[in-house]
Amino acid sequence: MKPVKTDRVAQIGAYKTVDSVAILKSLEAGLPTGSVDEENTLSQGNRNEPEPEPQLGEDGKSDTSANADIVIDDGDQLVDVQGAIDNFNRNAPGKIRGGTVRHYQEAFIQFAKFSKLEAVTRRQLQGNKGHELLVDFLKTVSRPTIMNKNSCLKTFWVLGLEFKPGSYPVDLKSDIGRLPPTLKRQTPNDDLVLPWINALETEGDRYLDTIIRHMFQLGPRPANICLLNNEHVVLRDGKPFAIRTTGREPGNKNYSPTIARLPPDMVQAIIDMWALNPEHLPGNPLYPFRSHDGVINPSKRMRTADYKAQWERFQKKHNLRPLMRVLIRHWVATKCTRALLPDPCIQAMQGQAMGGGRGMSGVYDQPSDEAIYEEQEKFIPFGPIGVVCPHVMDVTADLPKELLKGLSDVLTGELRVYEYMDDIRAYMERNRQVVPSHIANPNMAR
Repeated sequence: MKPVKTDRVAQIGAYKTVDSVAILKSLEAGLPTGSVDEENTLSQGNRNEPEPEPQLGEDGKSDTSANADIVIDDGDQLVDVQGAIDNFNRNAPGKIRGGTVRHYQEAFIQFAKFSKLEAVTRRQLQGNKGHELLVDFLKTVSRPTIMNKNSCLKTFWVLGLEFKPGSYPVDLKSDIGRLPPTLKRQTPNDDLVLPWINALETEGDRYLDTIIRHMFQLGPRPANICLLNNEHVVLRDGKPFAIRTTGREPGNKNYSPTIARLPPDMVQAIIDMWALNPEHLPGNPLYPFRSHDGVINPSKRMRTADYKAQWERFQKKHNLRPLMRVLIRHWVATKCTRALLPDPCIQAMQGQAMGGGRGMSGVYDQPSDEAIYEEQEKFIPFGPIGVVCPHVMDVTADLPKELLKGLSDVLTGELRVYEYMDDIRAYMERNRQVVPSHIANPNMAR
């Protein structure tokens, strides 16, 4: 007999009579509903026996009360918010960067609370009701951040709720309308940054000094600082010369390499770090984890949370105003731009993808490592700190008058640092002598 097509429950009953309790037990056990014990899923007897007919009422129609507890499929289950979070935690590794998992979770939890999601079935969430709930929630979000929030929910839709890819129902253009550009953080003013730099010059803890100084001189992501190994330090003449990564290291956000020549203070800082950690094997972290009592574990990697704790420790130690680490990336990029360092060299130094400019330059301007090192040495020989934080030094006894005049012009802003370096090189060529070592870095004293 063909199933009754006029009633959905009757149609299901025509194929199989199911014990709903057994289905729930199988769901709790993580088994598909068709794989539970024969005694609980089928009536007693042989599986090959004809399946029972749907139960009909007195009026000849399907008796829905007899099948009222039937779970048609997974879609009739209420949304399990915690279960979705657990699914996301299980599915995210390898697809979502570890440091951003919480960001996706927070977006979903906000949506779940706003929509009272635990009272909604999975079927409803995938239908018109789900579309309405999502749009209503996104309309409560500030317009500049809607795109980000929607992106988080779209990812959670697949990795957390485990719905089919491409089934996310919201189209921002038609459902929300035209959105303003995404908010971008502004570069902090020097009056906020300079106290941090001055504190570095008085910091006696070499470990703390080095990991903080690295951020101000090269501007990487904190996560990328933690990913550095000793093998990523390029040596020249037996001394640290540059940081070079492939960008393929596990945990790298955008798979972009870091190509950064080290300013003189960072050269010494890394030498000091290696002195603190004699077991600096190639595969060990460049900046290993240090416990609260000051013990360095050479093979244990510092996490971003550990770096944040050290950052806040430095702030409290020197009574500094709070400064977000991401803002230092902006500050470094701004100072390098002011010093006329070409964009690809800034991007390479900070671990960003090179290119992105207009026209052919954005595609084909991919300079070699040596070309990047040369440009970085020419335009920011002492790093971003050296561009904005000149330290007055008593060098008049050794510095030639023409170089002293150039240094004075740099301090007053009449001469750019890279122009002054050209003057020093020209002087050295004319006189064929080496400038005294303590003059080689006129902007900083360590």
